[in-house]
Amino acid sequence: MKQILNVNQSILNILGKAKESNCGYRFMHYAVAEQVEDGVLLFHTLTREMLLLTQEEYDHALELPYLRQHWFVVPENFDDKKQVDIVRWLQKTMNKEAETIDSYTIYTTSDCNARCFYCFELGRPRIPMSDEIALKTAQYIKSHRGTKPVNLRWFGGEPLYNDRAIDIICEYLRKENIPYTSRMISNGYLFDDAMVAKAKDLWKLYRVQISLDGPEEVYNRCKAFIYREGSAYKIVNDNIQRLLDNKIIVVVRLNMDFHNIEDLNTLSDELADRFGKCPGFFVYVRLIIDEKTAWDTRYTTEQWTQLYQAKADLEEKLTKLGVYSSRSPRLSKYLGHIHCMVENSNCIVVAPDGNLGVCEHYSEEGLIGNLDSDTLDQTVINTWRQRCDDVPECKTCFYYPQCIRLKKCPYQCPCIELEREAFRRKTGLAMVNEYRLWLENTADDGSADEEDMI
Repeated sequence: MKQILNVNQSILNILGKAKESNCGYRFMHYAVAEQVEDGVLLFHTLTREMLLLTQEEYDHALELPYLRQHWFVVPENFDDKKQVDIVRWLQKTMNKEAETIDSYTIYTTSDCNARCFYCFELGRPRIPMSDEIALKTAQYIKSHRGTKPVNLRWFGGEPLYNDRAIDIICEYLRKENIPYTSRMISNGYLFDDAMVAKAKDLWKLYRVQISLDGPEEVYNRCKAFIYREGSAYKIVNDNIQRLLDNKIIVVVRLNMDFHNIEDLNTLSDELADRFGKCPGFFVYVRLIIDEKTAWDTRYTTEQWTQLYQAKADLEEKLTKLGVYSSRSPRLSKYLGHIHCMVENSNCIVVAPDGNLGVCEHYSEEGLIGNLDSDTLDQTVINTWRQRCDDVPECKTCFYYPQCIRLKKCPYQCPCIELEREAFRRKTGLAMVNEYRLWLENTADDGSADEEDMI
């Protein structure tokens, strides 16, 4: 038996001494096994420890004292979920609210030069951030930051549709000697040479996410840009190349629904052919989901199965093409206790009108204050942080220790078997990746035997 990833000692301390059994033993629900050439990897999603067992050890795992002591194996009648709930409660109790804000999602405008049919902002007012609000935003950042560099995330609408607001904020931060970096979600259409040069120098832009819906004809139809000259698909692809040439990471998001499954497969080949050898180019797949989607009525269970399978197939293809963003997922040594920026008190959203919010997908709802006030509405914040009630499947789900679902989140997938299978595939891939890295490191320093615990 060899230790590949160390146990999270603080969680092990909370769990305490393992329980003895008079009724037999079983694997804890959070012990995930993955076969590799040298044996079986065993990862604990609660304690974050991963071991490599020989096949013989795995066949007799319930008898091994170490596995009992480290909670891989528990009494047959043990309540696994109750133990996780205790750990979660203690972590939440010990988690202190941040006193400073160093991460900002800034809506430079809610207007856009595209007209995507699935846009979550359809029907909302198209408001640009004024020069005055941009300056107030920069001043707010200065007065509420701590000692860490500031992380800026430009959002919209199309943030480049009002790049003047970005200029004002960054020029102020630079003048005040406040360290910052930025990233952006954009459709990529306006990234000409001058824009990229400014983004790299003034904005300190290091990463851009750009959504694509299919090859040229499909993309141009779905995006429905307001411009009528030339092919938007070609323009955006040229701009992606321009960003990569300037060492700015580009992550392409493929928006999938039933209407474009085959189109995305074609697009994947085109992207791999053009950008596959470019450092800093990645692709991932996202189902088109929004608050208008009725999961139980939009498609039948069989159709959802087909859609999830199509997503998994495309992710496998992207991995083989060498462009999938999660082709090398890692396992965190920490047990996550927050879902997203909503639960992260050092993050905030700045709307175009100067109002402050907690969720990037809402520039008109979930408002907790404004740039002219130092007071944030904790009651609203707490409302947005309310978590979903447990479902029966939580009791035995391997992913439960790290699964956090918020009631008001419109973009999370439902807790269905297909989603759990997707989490399991990703976990298995991450386990193998950690194992490969361990093999490389132990081969380099010759310390493999030192990890042997028997």
